[in-house]
Amino acid sequence: MRVSLSPLALLLTAVLASGCVSSRSSPRGVIPQSSELAAYPMGAWIGLETRDRVAIQGELLAVDEESVHVLTTENEYLVLAKPFVYKARVEAYRNEGWKGTSAWAGVGAASTLTHGFFLVFTAPAWALGGMLTSIAESNRGFYDLRDAEVGWRDVAPYARFPAGMPEGLDTSRLRYVLGPGVGT
Repeated sequence: MRVSLSPLALLLTAVLASGCVSSRSSPRGVIPQSSELAAYPMGAWIGLETRDRVAIQGELLAVDEESVHVLTTENEYLVLAKPFVYKARVEAYRNEGWKGTSAWAGVGAASTLTHGFFLVFTAPAWALGGMLTSIAESNRGFYDLRDAEVGWRDVAPYARFPAGMPEGLDTSRLRYVLGPGVGT
């Protein structure tokens, strides 16, 4: 039995391209790779919308019991009551793990060439499994606070001041500096 390679080529392309799917909303180069996170001195990027539909973007400085502290991209220090935040997305780090899962899915899909007739079942299984795993892996480090399973407590460790705003800190001296080369 002869198997056409065009459907297989489409499946392989879909598996490899699945890692390119990202729902990033922060500017490119603003947040670190997962491997750089331990040495990264700044807080995570946050994009939020208030109940009165004001969009705010910047660095997550701290989260305490009642408030979220943000340094906007215009160097404005804001303290927002948590109930006043309509929706928020925190991007703590970029996860590069999807590249490995995509590569293994591609290898697995290619190995189905040895499966003969059963290739029609096993190749799509590898493609689907690879796409789902790659998408899940690429979204690690992104926190959408509209999700019922994610709370402010989950994102607090990624703030510049994870234990809360330091007493006596002169917030007028804070500067928004997220981006490549921070901390080097």
